[in-house]
Amino acid sequence: MITDQQQRQLERIKQHATRYEVRLTLPDGRAMLVCYTPRKSRAGLLDALQSRGRVILAHMPDMPEDSRLTYDKAQGFSLGNGARVAFSGRTQRDAIMAGALPYIGDAAP
Repeated sequence: MITDQQQRQLERIKQHATRYEVRLTLPDGRAMLVCYTPRKSRAGLLDALQSRGRVILAHMPDMPEDSRLTYDKAQGFSLGNGARVAFSGRTQRDAIMAGALPYIGDAAP
């Protein structure tokens, strides 16, 4: 059974293209929503990193200065400290139905 809120959210995205969930996984295992993107590609992930980089880094105060950003198609971008930015495998519709991750902009670092 879906709630009224889920129904409203689904109605709002009904006429839009599918969007894919981009997730930040921190070294301690916590996962947060970075964004939903229509581009399920390396370029889509890189755009998410570039547009929300400051907020992502705010959740990692112990990030070494010499960290390197690396990419692996299966696991997304590794931030060098054990954190990853990758597609979760869910669409926005899936997230609405199963429960959304906490958004990085709302969560306190």
